[in-house]
Amino acid sequence: MFSEMPNDLTIEEQAMYIYCKLCKDLSYDEGYFFRELLESGRYEHTFSKEHLESIIPGSKVTCWDFARIASKMINEIDGNIESVIISENINHDHYLVGFYTDKVSVILEAVNGRTGGTNDLMKAKNGIEFEGIEIISDREGIIKKAVEKVYPLIFSKSQISIKEYLQELNDLSREKIPDDFETKLQAFTQMMKKNNIFGNEAIQTFNTFQHVGFFGGKIDIAYLGKPQIKDDKKNYIRLVLIRTKNDSQSLYSDTSLFLLDSDTLEVLTCTSQEIIDKLNSGEFIYENKKHQLPGINMEEKL
Repeated sequence: MFSEMPNDLTIEEQAMYIYCKLCKDLSYDEGYFFRELLESGRYEHTFSKEHLESIIPGSKVTCWDFARIASKMINEIDGNIESVIISENINHDHYLVGFYTDKVSVILEAVNGRTGGTNDLMKAKNGIEFEGIEIISDREGIIKKAVEKVYPLIFSKSQISIKEYLQELNDLSREKIPDDFETKLQAFTQMMKKNNIFGNEAIQTFNTFQHVGFFGGKIDIAYLGKPQIKDDKKNYIRLVLIRTKNDSQSLYSDTSLFLLDSDTLEVLTCTSQEIIDKLNSGEFIYENKKHQLPGINMEEKL
């Protein structure tokens, strides 16, 4: 981080450089959605030097990890700057970063969703203007100028607003892509792979594409988890179960059921019974038992 940072940045510019770089290099850990099914202590908010030192570019993190790392790095800046970790909610289960200098006071929140459920980890990877930078005090407009200066150093381009991004998606949806959901879904995954966007950030982007009508028609989605063993630990890969529908189709039509793997962005076609069988065998689970596709659950057999 510090070896790549230019030497002529002010302390505020250095802090924003750190935030931008972490948003670019880290992704959200979807395992957190399945934390109740994993071993005790996996996602406890306790300090672990071993865990934090294992995080490298490309690692998946929680809000706690991000806050810890960002705060520590900002506090290593040489100058009159102080950073703290801020906890939110009654159970103190969400964490942010605060820092202040003689000129500014700022709160940074990379993980929590804002417009359309998108967070700054997703926005960094799509070139969208950050929304997780909350300015408490900044009479000279230093932070806005700092981001405008350091962002191109990291991303080789300037940010665009969420409004501009949504307009680009609207324009893209009108291009000559065949009006077929599977073709459009494949076009989406190819775009994500080209831009190296996977995991939770790809799912947030998928939801944004859906919001602007890129895929056309109506679709229902639910999230599944697929257990895997990685580094001798159980984890879950997040899958998106998608069903397209139109007025001429039965609600439970099997001709329009797709499974999107957030880890690889591979798309599979499947039947309701295949998904039910995998739910019954434990190969899949629903991420949220209250959010299932009608007719596709463990209790029902077709």
